[in-house]
Order: sequence, then C-alpha cells, then structure tokens
Amino acid sequence: SMPMPRWSTAAPFEQVLYLSGYFENGELKLLPPQTLNTNTVGDYPAEDFVASLQAADGSTLADVSFGINYDLGEYNAPNPGAFQVEIPYPSGGVGLVITQGGQELYRLEKSPNVPAISVNQPGGGNPVDGATTLTWASSDADGDSPAYNVYYSPDGGATWQLLAMGWTNTNLPIDAAFLPGGDNALIRVTASDGLNTAQADSAPFVVPKHAPVVTIHPPGADVEPWVEGHPNLLAAAAEDVEDGLLPPASLTWSSDKDGVLGQGNALYVALSKGTHTITVTATDADGQQTSATETVTVSGTNVLSDLNLGLNLAPNTLYLLGGGVLVFLALGVFLGVIALSLRRKRRQPQPQRSRQKFPTGGAQGTVQDKHGRWWYQNPQSGAWLLWSGNAWRPATRRLSAPLTPPRSPRRKSSGSCMFTIIAAFVLGIIVVGGISLVAFNFFPQYQMQMGQGDLTEILKMGGGGLLISVLGLFMLNGGFKAVITRRAVVEDDWGYRREKRGCGAVINGLGRIFFGVLLLSGGLGMMALALYQEVLPWLGF
Repeated sequence: SMPMPRWSTAAPFEQVLYLSGYFENGELKLLPPQTLNTNTVGDYPAEDFVASLQAADGSTLADVSFGINYDLGEYNAPNPGAFQVEIPYPSGGVGLVITQGGQELYRLEKSPNVPAISVNQPGGGNPVDGATTLTWASSDADGDSPAYNVYYSPDGGATWQLLAMGWTNTNLPIDAAFLPGGDNALIRVTASDGLNTAQADSAPFVVPKHAPVVTIHPPGADVEPWVEGHPNLLAAAAEDVEDGLLPPASLTWSSDKDGVLGQGNALYVALSKGTHTITVTATDADGQQTSATETVTVSGTNVLSDLNLGLNLAPNTLYLLGGGVLVFLALGVFLGVIALSLRRKRRQPQPQRSRQKFPTGGAQGTVQDKHGRWWYQNPQSGAWLLWSGNAWRPATRRLSAPLTPPRSPRRKSSGSCMFTIIAAFVLGIIVVGGISLVAFNFFPQYQMQMGQGDLTEILKMGGGGLLISVLGLFMLNGGFKAVITRRAVVEDDWGYRREKRGCGAVINGLGRIFFGVLLLSGGLGMMALALYQEVLPWLGF
C-alpha cells in the first residue's frame, strides 16, 4: 500500500499551493502553480521527492514529500512519469524548491509584482442563460504570463464551482444551461504568475433556475410485451442542475386511458387493452416540472379478459368461479371413487343357472359336466341318463360317483381400471386446472398467447392430444394391472412373448405407469391448450 503523505508547516496558512508537472528527457517540468483558497492539504502518495516553500531568509516555512506516477508521461524518455501534490502556502513564502535525495531539481522565485486582473463579462444586467463567453483583463508589471483559475458561485460566494484551471487565455466559453441557477451569481478569476496570486469577482448577475431533465428508459430485450392485466415495468430517471439526481417520489406516472398510475423511478403496473400514451412528470425542489411521454400498445390476448365478455366481473368473482371449477372436479373424483367401490361390492358372482328345457324327466337333479353335457340319475334304478338334445338316453359308461353341479368361475378383478380412472382424474385436475389458472390470470408472471382460431391447429393439437391421452390410458391400465397381479407379458429381442412374474413384473408395471403418466399429461395439456388458444378464438371469444 502507498504511504500516507507527509507535510509540515512552520507558520499558519489560509492557502494551499497546488503543484503538478512531469519529466521530459530527464528534466522536471513544473506547470504553473495554482493557489487554492483553503487550509486543507490534499492527500497524495509520499516518496523521495520533496517540495519546500522558503522564506526570504532561506528558512523553510512548509514542505511536503511526494512521489512520481510512472503510468503517466513519456515512456521512451529517461525518468518518465508525472506528479501532483499540494503544499501549505503561508503568506511569507518567496521561493519554491523541489529536491530528490538532497539534490535540487527545480527552483521558482517569487516575482516582485502581483498580476492585476478585472472581470468584464458577465457584467450584471440581463440574465445569463445558454451559451456565453466570460472575459477578463489582466496585466503583470514583471512581464510574466499568468495562469488563470475560473470559478462560479450561484449564491453570492457561499459556495464555488471550478470552471477552468491553469487557463492561459483571457476568455472562457461556457454554457449557463449547465450551471446551477441563482439570483446572486458571481464569476471569480484568479491570476497566478507562479507564487503571486490575484483575484477579481464579477458584478452579481442572474442565472435562471432550470427545469429537470427526465428520461424514460427503454425496455430491455428480455422484457415481455405488454399484455392486458399483466404487470410490466416502467422506468425513468430525472436530474436537475440545482438538485442533482431527483428522488423517486418526484416522478409521477399517468396514462391517457387509465389515469394516474403511481410514483417512483421504477413502477410495475398492469394496463388495460389498447394504445396508451404514458407520461412521466418530474418535479424539482423549485416546483418546476418536465414531462416525457412514451406510447405503449397493450394486446388483449389475456384469456381472463376475453372470457369476461363485457360483464365487468370483479377479479375476486372470477377467482371464485375458477376455484369452484376445481372444487367441482375434486368432488367428481371423490364421488366417482365411492361409486366404483359400491359397484364392485355389488358384483358378487352368482351360481350359473341352466336355461335348458327338458320336456320329460330331469327337471330336478340334473347336473352339467365340464364339457357342457347334461346328466340325470333315475331315482328308482340309480342309472345315469345323458341328454342327447331330444331325449334322455342311457349312459354308455357307469359313473362311480354322482356328479355335482359345477360352480360358475369367479373372476377376480385386479382393480386396474379403477386406479386408471382415478389417476386420469387426478392428472386432469392438475394439468387442465394448472393451464386454466394461467389462462384465468391467477399467475400474472405467466401469460398464454391466443392463436388465430385455425381449424387445422385445432385438429392437430386436439386430435393429437386425444390420441396421446388414449395411449397413456392404455399404458396406465397395463401398468396398474402388472403391479397388482405381479404378472406382465413382455416381448424379448427375438420377438418371443413370455410372462414375467414377481418383482420383474412390478418393475415393468411401474415403468408403464411412469410413461403412461407422461403421455396422459402431455395429451391433456395439448387438448387444454387447444381449447384456450384455438377453440375459443375460433368461437369468437
């Protein structure tokens, strides 16, 4: 880190001497010193160069050490670099000496006469506004060519602003539009021939106070276009010559369609459909105002507004309607599960009853074997008779035991259909409900763009979504069945079909369920998008 500057003084001071210069071919060149009306010495790095201010008897009144900035100056010259430093300037100083390691590099003696100076323009009278030229007259009895510092004060000398430093001409073009306004403005010019300094002030004059300058920031490339009901960013900045950067509360936004929008340098607002002239007005501390305008076109592609149909429903009413739809869907799933459960309980297997009509005998005690043939045992003889289709005929073989009526086979349902329906309802609520929430503007940061109501797009998106949904339903049903029954029929790489059982079948079923969910979700999403983006515009909403 650079060491802190070291300076000292043996006498009080009310001025500071600003020194700057450079090396040229190894020789130190000092620019005209500038006298600053302050008793505060600036901080500059301290190294092995020393500047000393001497009295008439050769004693040192003040000194300061400083260094060279080797990033500046002539790089191809010996000892390149530049420097700047401030040294206290007591009133008795008559000579300036700069040394390095005790070797004198530069000496400046105070000349006998002080320059004379007077300010000509501005000379009071008419207000100074816009471009103008400051002029002054100067002379030096020693024949020196003074260097000038020019200052401006808007408040009668209470504060000063530096306009030029080390100026060598006796005129300076300025633009008063960039100067703080004031009713008691002054121009001060100081002339220095080295160590002698003189100054002169102009007559008081008026610089009109300025209105603020306001600028609307254009939107960035990643900003979404304006959509009805969707908040977007308005940003602006305002600054004033007298006040500097104005606070956010000084900016007011309005629309020629929606009225006052709010205050601030950045504002998120949602605008109504149509073309708006946005106006931002900046007010400074003096009450002066400046406005800037921007044209914004808001598209009406918000599905929420299109479905309003001119009824002017309040947003809360629309939210209640949307929530009611979701509750209705959830209630439908719940009732559907209950209905399926009750139906499953009622479907108990019933014994198979014969529809066969026997004209004679065999009305009671007939049985049917596994081949579908009907038998009857004569109660007197115990012999078995076989029904030929027209009559009972003696059996050709003797039965060792009577046949018992076979029971109807009980089919064990896997429940995969019920699980598939439940999964379809749940996915429908999630996917279709989520897309509906976006369409109804529940999430303003997401917007759904309306299409042109193209019938081809409706068939592509709706038909494609329906086909994908059906495939997803089949995969879901097969997956649930494989998981529940722990059996799955698969086909190997050679085209042979075989049955998996146990854990392999469950894993296969879970894979089918996963892809079935993906297909069904995608299909439902395509159909929902087709509804909001294409069908509704096609119907004229």
